[in-house]
Amino acid sequence: MIGLLIAMVLLMKWLMDHQIEAADQRRAQEAAGRTAAARCFAQASHRATDACLKGLEMKSGPTD
Repeated sequence: MIGLLIAMVLLMKWLMDHQIEAADQRRAQEAAGRTAAARCFAQASHRATDACLKGLEMKSGPTD
């Protein structure tokens, strides 16, 4: 019984660490996307801005 409790605690710790790491990676990816989008909006023309944003959309793939 104690062994099962210890195994559950270790599994929960691993799961929590995994979720935290995934959230950190997602935040970093979103920050990079916002930075790239800001660079697009610094383009001189509306057409260049649209092309840049479409390029970013193609790179990022489908979003859910």
